[in-house]
Amino acid sequence: DVNKGVATGSGVNSFNLGANMTRIVDPVALFGSVNVGYSLTAKHLSQQLYGATLRQVKPGASFGFGLGFAYALSYKITTSFSFQESIQSRSTLTFDNGAQAQTQTQSAGILSIGAGYRMSPKTTVNVTVGAGLTAAAPNLSLTMSLPLSL
Repeated sequence: DVNKGVATGSGVNSFNLGANMTRIVDPVALFGSVNVGYSLTAKHLSQQLYGATLRQVKPGASFGFGLGFAYALSYKITTSFSFQESIQSRSTLTFDNGAQAQTQTQSAGILSIGAGYRMSPKTTVNVTVGAGLTAAAPNLSLTMSLPLSL
């Protein structure tokens, strides 16, 4: 809703493919990931922009990667450092008057530091703080996870 300034999500279906890799070099765990994404065109839109009506958005492809390491300080406590980068290529906007426009390529990089505490052999608590390195990245992120092993 443009009048309220409320975002409603991307509004498109997308397909993503990724891979994660881990290598243990005791007491360090090295990890990395890579992913690609493709989104389908959003059609039948009716949004007023710059005096014209937006009818279609063709999102650009996306690519991302991450790498980092975790270091075991003891049997119960770990610390981790990681970097994540996400790149979204240009999207094409089509208006009712036939005009087209392209967005800029966006890049979001985040540098994170985290700590983990092993509560039991099957439960670990992880807390991570991330700082954005690019304009499109969030300035600060805070993540808490509780992975469980069954």
